[in-house]
Amino acid sequence: MAFTVEDFADLLRLLDTLTTHVDYLRGEALEARYHRHFAAYFGRLARRFRLLDSAQLGDLVEDALDGGKLSEDEADALRAADLVLSGRSPTDGTDLYLVIEV
Repeated sequence: MAFTVEDFADLLRLLDTLTTHVDYLRGEALEARYHRHFAAYFGRLARRFRLLDSAQLGDLVEDALDGGKLSEDEADALRAADLVLSGRSPTDGTDLYLVIEV
């Protein structure tokens, strides 16, 4: 069976689509790994790190918006973050937040 130029072009398009899908899945897998192992990756930066769920993050963002501490654009960026961790500074114990985009 001989391949035509059109057949080859179809294979290249398929390869491009598959590459895009694999890249997406690799990104999702990496993000899931950070979710599961955030303490291993970021534990030295703060004490008692906790992963904020969507409801907790939403409450913090809404409170900051209401208090004039965030703009709508900043709030949108926080809501879209891959992970948001809360913890305490290892030096003085103050609250801190780590926003991570994988």
